[in-house]
This record gives sequence, C-alpha cells and structure tokens, in this order.
Amino acid sequence: MKNNKKTLIFTLLISTSVFLTSCEGTPMTSEDFLKKLFPNPWEALFTFLAFVVLLIIVFFVAYKPVKKILNERKAYEKEKLESASKLETEAKNKLQAAESSIKESRKEAISIIDKAKEDASIQAQIIIDNAHKQIENEKQLAKDDILREIEHSQDEIHNEIVNVAIEASSKVLGRTINEQDNKDLIDQLVKELQENK
Repeated sequence: MKNNKKTLIFTLLISTSVFLTSCEGTPMTSEDFLKKLFPNPWEALFTFLAFVVLLIIVFFVAYKPVKKILNERKAYEKEKLESASKLETEAKNKLQAAESSIKESRKEAISIIDKAKEDASIQAQIIIDNAHKQIENEKQLAKDDILREIEHSQDEIHNEIVNVAIEASSKVLGRTINEQDNKDLIDQLVKELQENK
C-alpha cells in the first residue's frame, strides 16, 4: 500500500514538472524538443527548485492533512467496528438470556400445570372417597333404622302376642293369670316362634 502511494506521488510530481516546463504557447520543433529534453542548467535548477517547493507545499498542505484525515477515519471505522462487535456480543448474550428465560418459564408453566392436574386429581379422589364414605354412612344409618324398626316391630308384635295370649288363656282357663304364669307362657311362646322361623 505504501509503495502504491509513493508511486502515485512520484508520477504526479513528474507529470506536473513536465507540464510546467512545456507551457510556452508556441509549437514545438525538434530543436525545441532537444532543448526541452536537455534543458540548460539554470532552467533545470530552477525547475528542480520549483519542483521541491511544490513537493513541500503538497506535503504540508495536502499530504499531511489528508493522511491525518485518513488516519482519523481509520480510527473512527475501527472504533465503530469494535462498538458494533461489542453490541453484537451483548445482543447475542441478551438473546441467549431471553431464550433461557423463556425455557425456564415454559418449564415452570408445565410444572404448574402438572401440579394443578395432580392437585385436581387428588381433590377428585378425595371428593369420590368422601362420597363413598357418605354413602356407606347413609347405608349404615338406613340399616340401623331398619334394625330399630324391626326390633320395634318385633317388640310390638311380642307385646301384641302377649296381650292376645293373656286374653286367650284367661278365657280358656277361666281365671286370671298372675304375672309369673304370664311370663312363663310368653317365654314358652316366644321360644316356639323363634324355633319355627
């Protein structure tokens, strides 16, 4: 790159000096060409000095400021590239953080849904168990009520039988039966009824 710059500058200076020396306005002849090709020493010295002054002017007026501007631009571009690289890295990190956050949120949501399903299943089982217990309790209460009714009915039937037996024995025997006789007859009758069942 430096060689290209030097070659460009050298070509520019040579072409400038050639154009500066050939600007007289008259047509050139072969003698003039030879004179121009081999100028007189004073003219060559003056041209050389003009050329050196031009080089110095170009160097300080154009080359240094342009080089400074190019270096600043290069530094600016480098800074922008580094900044862009840094921003890209930060963006990738944030993207990865966001993706991992989304994954964690999904896992947590799935966990919450699974827990809710499990809790609902447990609650359903509890409700079913409670319903079965309640049904069993109601069955037991119904059985107890039935047994009480049966016992009550048996007691009523027993009392009715006793009353009928007392009346029948009083009419048959023609006398009043005392309490001891009454008990004996009732017990005997109840035993016979239970054996017949």
